[in-house]
Amino acid sequence: MHQILATEFHQHGVLSRRRHPTLIGRIDAAVKKGTLVPLMPGTYAPENTFESLVLSVADWDPHAVFASGTAARLTWWPDIRFDAVHALTHRCPRRKVAGAQLSQTPLDADLVMDVGSLRIQHPAASTVDLVRILGADAIDEALRRRATSVAAMLWALRLMPGRADNPQIAQLIHESRDEPWSALERRAHTMLRTAGIRGWRTNLQIRVPWGWVYADIAFPAEKVVVELDGWEFHQARTSFVADRRRDVALHLKGWTVLRFTADSMEELVPQLRQHLTTRRRSS
Repeated sequence: MHQILATEFHQHGVLSRRRHPTLIGRIDAAVKKGTLVPLMPGTYAPENTFESLVLSVADWDPHAVFASGTAARLTWWPDIRFDAVHALTHRCPRRKVAGAQLSQTPLDADLVMDVGSLRIQHPAASTVDLVRILGADAIDEALRRRATSVAAMLWALRLMPGRADNPQIAQLIHESRDEPWSALERRAHTMLRTAGIRGWRTNLQIRVPWGWVYADIAFPAEKVVVELDGWEFHQARTSFVADRRRDVALHLKGWTVLRFTADSMEELVPQLRQHLTTRRRSS
C-alpha cells in the first residue's frame, strides 16, 4: 500500500472516497493490486475485519446504530464471539457486504448512545436483542458484568414493542429479578422460590481478610452461603485453589459454605433446609 494511504488508514481505520477525494486514484490502484478490499460502498481497508467493518458502516452512514451483539462487543462484552456487524440504518447498499447485517428496524432514540464517533444501542437494549439469539444466557452475562439491570431491561423492552418474542423475553427478565450470573444460579433461584425458602440474597459481598468476595446465594441471618460451581468456571487448578481459600476465610468468619454442581442440584433444597434449621436452633 502507498505510504500516503497507509498513513490515512492508521489515522482513520478505513479509507473513504468521500473523505479523501484526492486519493481516489491511489485507492483504486490499491484495490486493483489487492492491497485494499472494498467494504461498504466507498470505503476500503486492507482486510475485512470486525473493527474495519464497524468503521466502514459508520463512514457510509453516520446515523447508523450498532445493535445486538455488535453493540455488546463495542461496549460491555468485548470478548463475545460475535463477528458479524449488526447495524440499524435507513440506507440500503446496492451490494451485499460480507459480515454486515443491516436492518431497517426502527429504534427509539432513548435507546441510542453516542460513544466517541459511533452511535451504539444502549446496553439494556442490546441485552434484550441478544436474548433473542442466546436466550437467558445473555441476561446472566449482562448482569454478571454489571452492564445493565432488570429494571433497565424491562424499560428497554417497553421501548421495543411489537416483536413476537417479547412476552417470552419479559418472562425471562422477570425470572432474573434476583440477578443470576449463570444458568446454574437461575435454576437455583427458581428452586428456592418454588420450595418457599426465604431470607436469601444473591451476589452478596462479604468481607474477608484480603478483601471482598461475592456469595452466589447467602442467608445473612443464618450465615449460610450457597456456592454454585459450573464446570466451565472451575475446571482450572487456580480456580479450585481460590475457591478453597475463600471457603476457609468464610468459615473462619462463622459462615457455613454449601457447594453444589449441576449434578447435585437435586440436593440443594433438602440440604439447605437442614442446615438452616440447624443454624436457627443453635442461635
